[in-house]
Amino acid sequence: MTIKDIVESPARLSIFDIVLEEACRQWCDIIDEAPDRKDGEGFANFFYEIFADKEQEYLEGLAELAESEVQGDE
Repeated sequence: MTIKDIVESPARLSIFDIVLEEACRQWCDIIDEAPDRKDGEGFANFFYEIFADKEQEYLEGLAELAESEVQGDE
């Protein structure tokens, strides 16, 4: 997966910021135990792995939210 894959999909783009923040939290969470992470090298690949792992979970969450908003409008 690349940024192009994300940008070309409205659904993926809608969760980009959420997953980016999640990946950043995970990357930084163990930065003291993994000092090689301090230069940021490899973060892009790490992000895409997190995105692939979390994408479906977040898409389902957005779908549920949208459905509850529609039901609330009735």
